[in-house]
Amino acid sequence: MGSGRVAAAVCALTLVSGCGTVFTPPPDYAHGVDRPVDVAAALGDLPTLDPCSLFDPSDFGATTTALYTFSDCDVSVGEVHVSVGSIDKLDVFPGQDAPVEFEGMTYLAYSTQDMPCGRLLQFGSLALAVFPWFADTGTMTDACDRIAAGFEKMLKRLKYTPYRIKHRTFAPTSLGGLDPCRTTPSAGLRVVKSWPTRHTCLWNDPDGQVSVQVSFGIHTTPPEETGSERIEVAGRPTVRYEIPIDDSLSCRLSGDHTVPGQREHESVNLTVYREDLQTSPCDEAKTYAAQLWPTLPPAK
Repeated sequence: MGSGRVAAAVCALTLVSGCGTVFTPPPDYAHGVDRPVDVAAALGDLPTLDPCSLFDPSDFGATTTALYTFSDCDVSVGEVHVSVGSIDKLDVFPGQDAPVEFEGMTYLAYSTQDMPCGRLLQFGSLALAVFPWFADTGTMTDACDRIAAGFEKMLKRLKYTPYRIKHRTFAPTSLGGLDPCRTTPSAGLRVVKSWPTRHTCLWNDPDGQVSVQVSFGIHTTPPEETGSERIEVAGRPTVRYEIPIDDSLSCRLSGDHTVPGQREHESVNLTVYREDLQTSPCDEAKTYAAQLWPTLPPAK
């Protein structure tokens, strides 16, 4: 072996002064230490964020996604629908467990009676949620396992392939670029809650007996539910759906809206507590919709 090869071999086995630059690993190079991820920077502009780009359906054992609102993306895990991407203030989510550090991010498990295995990705005072919103209780155990595994796969995608996250450019006639809190369904109502993605807004009357929620979203087919009725409000085709919820009645009016390449809907959800029920909630909802629909871009 020549003298040059001997020197090279020595340098490969030991750190010898004069053998060249010695690589010094960064402090967090050690195994098991994760660099912090700037989640807010990775997500970018929240109103234009495409929630379906945050994950692959296979992460949750699904094959397709469904987009019902601009703010979250749904997958079906057996009989369970899983919502991904809803963003709200962290402290509004009930039943939170202790924070968990994972891949340089912080997440929390949370649960309610209807949503037993939700997950929250925390960034600042906000959280991005993954949760089941409809389930056959007999299938929840398997679904919760898939939700937990899928959520962690989503976090890894966020860390290692953030360039896959997409943002939408809304057409001029789209509802996606409108902030519903800047619409005014009635002077007698006041805004009580807005969401960071600015696609949903909630109003209450001064007595707290009536709440009106306006949300803008998207669907591939018109919403048809048992008990629904097709009507017309302010010249716009609308689906009427009245639902009893605990001690209140809820009426949802969903108006059709078409833009090139997709179908959108705008909806007014009106809840009236039964102890103060003077008229049908759908009668009141139609009153608010008749004020709101004409302020929106034309239906077609």
